[in-house]
Amino acid sequence: MVAVRLIGRKGPTALVEWQVGDDYARAHIPPEKIENGKVDANALEAGIPYGVPWEDFLRIEVTAEMVARELRRMGIFTLADLKEQAPAAKRAVQEAVAFDIGELIRAAEQEA
Repeated sequence: MVAVRLIGRKGPTALVEWQVGDDYARAHIPPEKIENGKVDANALEAGIPYGVPWEDFLRIEVTAEMVARELRRMGIFTLADLKEQAPAAKRAVQEAVAFDIGELIRAAEQEA
């Protein structure tokens, strides 16, 4: 039995969420399969998956060197710099990733 969180009900199904390792999954299942906040693993596997498999569309190529270069570009060279400029460090990592959300939307739309 797997602990689930009931997200909602629609018609003859319930949308549930559960943890899979350090990730999360959602599926539509018959509500009667939920017993005291738990569902048999086979029932979850047989459920109708909910959501987009983002990992199939994400094409991110970032290296440690790219992140380090952006940190230095933001003036972060030492641990003290990092502690004093945490928001800038976060921006540096985001710049290194430089991910285009529009590209993700287009890829998901093509799959839909």
